[in-house]
Amino acid sequence: MRHLISKQPHRALCRAGLAALSLSAIAAAGGIVDNFESYAVGTFPAANWQDTGQVSPTSLVPPPNPSCTVGTTLDAFGNPTQALHLDPSWVGSASGIYRAVPSDAAYSLRMDVRTDQFAAGATGNASDWPWMMGVSRFDANSQAGGWNSLQMYGTDLSQDFRAYAIHSGGADDFPLGVSMQPGVWYSVQIDVDATTGTIRNRIWDTASNALLTDATVTASAWTAADGVFDVVTINQGEISATGSAETWIDNVVVRVVPEPASLALLMLCGIALRRRN
Repeated sequence: MRHLISKQPHRALCRAGLAALSLSAIAAAGGIVDNFESYAVGTFPAANWQDTGQVSPTSLVPPPNPSCTVGTTLDAFGNPTQALHLDPSWVGSASGIYRAVPSDAAYSLRMDVRTDQFAAGATGNASDWPWMMGVSRFDANSQAGGWNSLQMYGTDLSQDFRAYAIHSGGADDFPLGVSMQPGVWYSVQIDVDATTGTIRNRIWDTASNALLTDATVTASAWTAADGVFDVVTINQGEISATGSAETWIDNVVVRVVPEPASLALLMLCGIALRRRN
């Protein structure tokens, strides 16, 4: 009986720890999961996001308020779905969404994206983007596309996928070797190490689930101070283009990777529970 009494509280403690860590990771550590089905069509997804279009916009024409809305379209399998619509109704930067996340060492961001129209008149890859997703540092004096960040983005000029880093030493642009086809859904994911400035980039064809690339890049002259992030953002913008792109965003998942101490506790508890079952 002595052993049974001593083991049972440890089991309970592990289970409680697992539950608490999981819930806290989801609720507090950037556990964002959004398929945009809960919002009214034609409205901004304000319950979970803020509008990048209202933060120091760079454009000849002021952005609409809101700068983007939830709309209806077809998913990669031809089924009706609701998704975030970055529409081509105005030219400027940057329309989209952002949300606060805790500052931490590692992040994972994933979403489905489809660009139906690329911006006309684009003169640079980094200056004209139909979409980007990244972890960033909020700056009220700069449009969202220019915030310190580690990100993946699409280009209007080259019409391909790229990784991008904006830091105190400048910016790094990394072609990922995959072209973007208009009207095609892609699933994209970045796993970011904020301490080293490293981005692992993965791209799938959503319909076939075929992996198109798995490429890791590292920013040059990166410092730990560059990796102090506090928001995730998804946006589009045009700085040099004369037209605007049209993009749909769906099934957004953002995760802040647990600290090593938390991971160790989860592993120990999992081992302990397996041994006692």
